Amino acid sequence: MMKKTITMLLCLSLLLCGAGLAEEAAASDGAITMQAICEANSFAALTAKYALVGVNIINYDASGAETDSQYFGYGQGGEILFENSDGYSEYYAGADRAYIFDPATNQFSVRVFLDEAELASYKTSYQRLITYNEAETIASANTEEGIVTTQLALDEAAAASYEAALGVENASALAYEYVLDPETLEISQCSASVVADGAQVLLSTVYFTYAGEALTPPEFVESLANPESTRTVTLVYNDVSTEYVIAQDALLRYTVPDGYEAYASADKAPLPDASETGGADETIYLLPIEKIAAEEEPAGAETAE
Repeated sequence: MMKKTITMLLCLSLLLCGAGLAEEAAASDGAITMQAICEANSFAALTAKYALVGVNIINYDASGAETDSQYFGYGQGGEILFENSDGYSEYYAGADRAYIFDPATNQFSVRVFLDEAELASYKTSYQRLITYNEAETIASANTEEGIVTTQLALDEAAAASYEAALGVENASALAYEYVLDPETLEISQCSASVVADGAQVLLSTVYFTYAGEALTPPEFVESLANPESTRTVTLVYNDVSTEYVIAQDALLRYTVPDGYEAYASADKAPLPDASETGGADETIYLLPIEKIAAEEEPAGAETAE
């Protein structure tokens, strides 16, 4: 799954900020406030205005070398694209499934959802990778150039974590620099740093892009969405059977609900290894685990068959 936690950017999600946050004390009339920035960059506002909102995150080590990157694309029709520097790619088409390529296994898969609540949770989890913190306060604001700097004080535990991870001493705060349009307040870039011994160590830079063109799916999506050869995987859950027709060489990904386990039959025959199915049709039973021995692996993990 793409849900990699971006711990260095806990304060940057202006995509999800809602109205109603307390305004920062303004030094003069017309000063930029965090509330105004949040309203201009809310997820709803940006995706209503633009066909495509892109968020590119680049992370760095203590020496300033790039370590990894992630890209998130949000389409006006609810589409979501995630790609990272490892080659992982996940595309949610805005309907009932997502299409995935995982280079770790060199495998394509189709991700499905058992109910609307699970689907809603999935979509929200992507949008909440970066979150705004009310304790973040404006340190300076240049209204003409559209540059805003903010800081967030670190508590003892957080400071110790950054010191250990970066090899620095006396970490005291996180510092952010936002580059935004002076008129619309829409953000184009944000950098996050740790303040340690009076100096700043760059952690991450986030680039925001806005376009009128629709989000383009990765090339592999077409072969998964409209395959030449197919197989049918039937999920039986709460006595309801749902058939999913997917590409013959793709895996079906689904999350086993808490309190359930996946089986190959109604009498709880174990599922074969995914490599043994050979692209054949199959039926998977999601059954309660009341009678499962305590030493067996608990449910709740994502599964691919």
